[in-house]
Amino acid sequence: MYPEHYKAFSQNIAFAARILHYYLHMGAMAKYSSAEYHALNHNARFWNDFNYMALQTVVIFLGKIFDNDSGAFKVHSLFKTINAAFKDIAHFSKEALRYRKIALAAEFEGLDEYVAEAHELSKDDLKAIKTKLKRARAIWVKIEPLRNKIYAHHEILAEAQRLALFQKVTYNELEELVQILLNVSDALEQAEINGRKP
Repeated sequence: MYPEHYKAFSQNIAFAARILHYYLHMGAMAKYSSAEYHALNHNARFWNDFNYMALQTVVIFLGKIFDNDSGAFKVHSLFKTINAAFKDIAHFSKEALRYRKIALAAEFEGLDEYVAEAHELSKDDLKAIKTKLKRARAIWVKIEPLRNKIYAHHEILAEAQRLALFQKVTYNELEELVQILLNVSDALEQAEINGRKP
């Protein structure tokens, strides 16, 4: 079950990261280039729509990552991915790594030495990853009301209430959250594919 959970998590965070990058990069270009600024200003409706869609997409995909619904709907989330890794720790064994390497590229010279020196992801490694995720969870708690009350459900709120929700989180925190999740995704991928210690 771990591979299915990891695939969904890694795809969701990669997509959210790309969209956030587009959003921030376009804004930065307009800030430092008068030609870009005038091009965006000339197409202001597109720019406003893109900004809204980009942030909405990032927040909704982060919601998928942090969704921990244990009800009737089967969901893939970050925490289910980590829990599946704990349950399927043998997936990260040297024997499983050797099998994956052969399946990807057939046997090759030095394979046995490579596998012998590889790191088997351990439960202690996963506990360390979970510790790093405490910061990610703390940031998500600040962003989650935007998902629940504005982007996903559009709750009836006074303008001051909407503004207060946006002011609780900064772009730096959003970037930090995405970077933490990318780091976790990369650490799990490298442990699985290359036997690297996180």
